[in-house]
Amino acid sequence: MELFRIQDACFRTEGHSAVAELVFHTGEKLEIDFAERARNRPKLKPLLDPKVFEAGKIVDDGIAVEWPCGIEIDATSLHRTALAMFFRAWRKGHGMSQTIAASALGLTSRTVQNYEAGEQDIPRTVMLAMRGFDASPDLRDGVAALT
Repeated sequence: MELFRIQDACFRTEGHSAVAELVFHTGEKLEIDFAERARNRPKLKPLLDPKVFEAGKIVDDGIAVEWPCGIEIDATSLHRTALAMFFRAWRKGHGMSQTIAASALGLTSRTVQNYEAGEQDIPRTVMLAMRGFDASPDLRDGVAALT
């Protein structure tokens, strides 16, 4: 498992969103909407307070992010969470169920569930397959026929 570091972070709240824009040492720029995460995780509820959320800061030379309410999340977990949210948004953006997305990408349904729950790293090959799917009208049309 690769360990990630955060180089830059911006925390903003808008309406019902609490978005962290994170730049990792890999150059990846990923977002996490903590409002969505906090609704299902009681320990994250303090992050729904805009003043608390926007006071987030990078600590320990980029190894984690910390908020004044005492919540600290390591960079590797944040990276996995951001990719999980990206994967779910990609799937839903194409109107696919988890089963259909699994079929389109050559995965099992359980693997897709693990990716979306942030329980399993999403390999670069899967991210490339998602891009290939986006670029191929033939693939999209074939999957659309299944939905």
